[in-house]
Amino acid sequence: MRDLEKTAKVQTKFVVDGQARRLTSAQEIAIYRILQEALNNIARSAQAQQASVKVSFSESEFVMWIEDDGKGFVAPERVSDLVASGHYGLMGMQERAELIGARLAIRSAPNAGTTIEVLLPLS
Repeated sequence: MRDLEKTAKVQTKFVVDGQARRLTSAQEIAIYRILQEALNNIARSAQAQQASVKVSFSESEFVMWIEDDGKGFVAPERVSDLVASGHYGLMGMQERAELIGARLAIRSAPNAGTTIEVLLPLS
């Protein structure tokens, strides 16, 4: 996030809700790579002024939201449409989420920013 502030001049905010705890190494790596791709997308394409990352820990789930106030895009209705519409990075994020049993949701609209949500059930 510091790199995003320095290179893309985007103001960032990071919030942790709940008692942070370690996930499995596979989960941590996947979450990190999803966040890394989302931040790269913000820097390269979003034309955002602000971005935030919020993570929430509960007994039963880990949730991460990555939001920006950028130009947004028309989000595909189905995951399979991501590649057809040229969103290879988003497709990679989806695949990483699936590998750890998480659900990834993409909400975006032209001129309305983008929100990426990752919901990982915890046992």
